[in-house]
Amino acid sequence: MADIDTRSSVPPGAMERVADALAWPMLLLRRDARLLHANAAALRLLRAARLLAVDAHDVVSPPDGRRRSSFSRALADASLGQRRVLHWHDRHDGTMVAVTPLQDDEGEPATRPLLVLLAGGGVVQVDAGPFALAHGLSMAETRVLQCVAQGEGAVGTATRLGVGVATVRTQLAAIRRKTGLADMASLRGALAQVAPLLPLALLSN
Repeated sequence: MADIDTRSSVPPGAMERVADALAWPMLLLRRDARLLHANAAALRLLRAARLLAVDAHDVVSPPDGRRRSSFSRALADASLGQRRVLHWHDRHDGTMVAVTPLQDDEGEPATRPLLVLLAGGGVVQVDAGPFALAHGLSMAETRVLQCVAQGEGAVGTATRLGVGVATVRTQLAAIRRKTGLADMASLRGALAQVAPLLPLALLSN
């Protein structure tokens, strides 16, 4: 891959300086997925071309074709002001990809830069609490929902919470009934609209 000029068209502000100090990959993209900025960790990821890669036109996309459509949809939704969290799993580990619109009073919504943050091991998390409260979930159901938000299935949730799989499935059925969401795919889709809990450093100027 050719060297990437990550400073030629970077929006002014402190976000880039914060990004460069982070240990996990963080990119700023335009709605069309053209790269505006990548910190050192993101540059390493792009050069490895495992989760994301950049082409000769500075367009960023997943090398895995199965993930391209969901990544494109997340960028499109973020350009409209909605936050998205994608869960990418393979045989070795899982990665959460948070796509968040940035505020830019000078630009139109469709041209505002989008923040893409990748993390494994739960560095990027979704707070399922407000969603659970809005739908009247119990504390036990909220704990299950939080695991779902972090990409766990029934077995993984049971192991994580130290309860039986049957208990988790009963609670998932209650969650679906209270939220009106028919299946796990719909539930994860709703949770993907919840704002990710980004590290505090990302919010500092």
